[in-house]
Amino acid sequence: MKILANKIYTDSAKQEWTISVPKEIVIDEFFAFFKKENETEEITYPALNYKLLFREEENHYLITVPHELIAQNSISGATTSWHFGGKAKEQFVSIHTDGPLQFKTLPLPKDLYNYRFEFPEAVLTLVAEPKKFSVSLTDLVMDEEMAKFKLKVESDFELSELDAELIFARRANPHLYLYFEQEQAFPVTVSSKDGKIEYSLRLADLDTDFLVDNSNNMDALLCFKNDWHVSKREFVQASQAQKKQIDKKIFLKEKPFTSLDAYVTGSNRLSFYFRKELQKEAQLAEFQETPESFQFRFFFKNHLEAPRLVFKRRNKKFRTSEYTLKTEFAIKKKFQSYSLDLSKEHLYPLQTYQPNEDWDAFIRSEGMPDFPLFVPNQVTLKSDYHSIDGGKYLVLPQKTALNNFSFQFRKAPSKLGTAKKLVILGSVSEAPFRTEPYFNPDAHSFFEVAFVQKDTSFISLMTEKYPARTTLFSSADFTGIDPTDRENAERDAEKNFFLKLRLAEPDYILLDAFTDVTRPVLWLNQHAALTYSKTIEASHLADRIMFERLLTHENAEAFFEEWRKYAKEFLEQLKEFVPEERIILNKGGTTLNYVDANGKVVPYKNKMGIEMKQYFWDRLNNFILSVIPNARVIDFDAKNYTGSSKNPLGHSYATFEEAYYKDFLKEMVYLSETPKH
Repeated sequence: MKILANKIYTDSAKQEWTISVPKEIVIDEFFAFFKKENETEEITYPALNYKLLFREEENHYLITVPHELIAQNSISGATTSWHFGGKAKEQFVSIHTDGPLQFKTLPLPKDLYNYRFEFPEAVLTLVAEPKKFSVSLTDLVMDEEMAKFKLKVESDFELSELDAELIFARRANPHLYLYFEQEQAFPVTVSSKDGKIEYSLRLADLDTDFLVDNSNNMDALLCFKNDWHVSKREFVQASQAQKKQIDKKIFLKEKPFTSLDAYVTGSNRLSFYFRKELQKEAQLAEFQETPESFQFRFFFKNHLEAPRLVFKRRNKKFRTSEYTLKTEFAIKKKFQSYSLDLSKEHLYPLQTYQPNEDWDAFIRSEGMPDFPLFVPNQVTLKSDYHSIDGGKYLVLPQKTALNNFSFQFRKAPSKLGTAKKLVILGSVSEAPFRTEPYFNPDAHSFFEVAFVQKDTSFISLMTEKYPARTTLFSSADFTGIDPTDRENAERDAEKNFFLKLRLAEPDYILLDAFTDVTRPVLWLNQHAALTYSKTIEASHLADRIMFERLLTHENAEAFFEEWRKYAKEFLEQLKEFVPEERIILNKGGTTLNYVDANGKVVPYKNKMGIEMKQYFWDRLNNFILSVIPNARVIDFDAKNYTGSSKNPLGHSYATFEEAYYKDFLKEMVYLSETPKH
């Protein structure tokens, strides 16, 4: 149902607009609302509604729209399109117009937004659009203690009475230059006369949380704040002419083994490398093998207190890596010599094995960072595999690309066993067990799938039942939605996964984290959450109910921190039902291309968005394996499968060509027919 507005009044003194609507029907309440679309994730978030005051006058409704309400609640740094509606006996009424209406703009020179009314398809719309500004670097001087910045701001708004922040944001990955994780903001003062900023940063104040791996790219950005808004964040621009002037690497005086390197990117942004400088501090002086052990002798540049040899398992994280598991061995000191006799009997620290694991060597000591164990040219490592752990594994001592010491483990041949009953929790792991010709017609000969739970976040799994869930689903519109998808949504709300798991008594459980990579979580109250799946999104359920908050991936680091609390609870409880070695993690994966009906390879749009999903997926997988390190793994990262328009499920960045599903079943059969070693 719709009603037509006929006038818009502007009150500059009160800073508000008034919308006039003829009283043709009885309206109980009016509200302003907007929907936020995340184009990268291809998700439309639920409408956010704000009640408006109104009065009746001369057979009209006069609806007050305060500037303060619009300013406080518009999307920071982005254009927000506000719509207006009402309720008549619980029925939604949309406010339209019979053509464009005249209006006056509010004079707001210090506001960070411009406001105007528009009438697309006759829908009354108030647009809040960020005012533009840019920031450029005029000078940068760095030494071991300070970085002195001189910046110049050009803006469409007055700079007086605004707070400004210089932000350093670490990219999730050097290639993913639009996505950030760790951030640190420093208040700066902007001259209201000429827009100049002079700021001296104590390098000791840089947060060590930035030092995540060897690829810590930090971009410099600026933003403004007023009482209501945070502006769009703009990158600090630097000309190529400044490149040689600022291209400098310094070592921080108050942060030992740490360097900061300023540079100008190809798109003329000011950026930094912030890194640990640990190479060659600990070195391998000698390496020998006996039938029972590996013998190490070490050289350290500086005195190390109670040193230990630490091996860390290298886990892929998009185009970099991270460490989540480790094992330690004490180093013996005799006079000025440091050595270790490492037994082959119990070298491999876990109970299960993932193919071709690389465990990198570090030296750990009190009050020092972990130093990678450097292998100088005079130390030779033989390129032979050695039998360890009573013949269960093979190990290869090797040098990494940076000439650091590493062990690569491989599985030795083992006896066969059987396992068939399977439970699947995840959104991309069921397809290999479908019996259409494209997938695996004989899948049921190997596995009996007890049940599948899809479209469920680990967070949702571990929260309480929503008391009004029956009413909840009656509020949704499931017209045109596949019954199976509705059933998945209802299972998510029932919170009975562990009950079903106990009754199923599976031999194996197969997990994937795709839902947590791609879908938000709808918190209905402090204790009950629901996965904001495509089914829930399409049903418009969230537009019709009151909910507490929506946890999205817009701040991926915040999502990860909240997710891992519930993921750990879930995995710890899962181990009470299924032993670790009977849990199989499907690491999943993405593709950037698909083959169309004509056999042509077509790239997907938004390549960086897909790569960011892969990066985040790797992070979730690594955390899962840090909690259940003895789980089995299916990892096809090196296979480079592509998508296909022939896939019965449709082609997407997370569905693949036919060979993928055949290989997946073969790998599952292999895992189920081998014991835990």
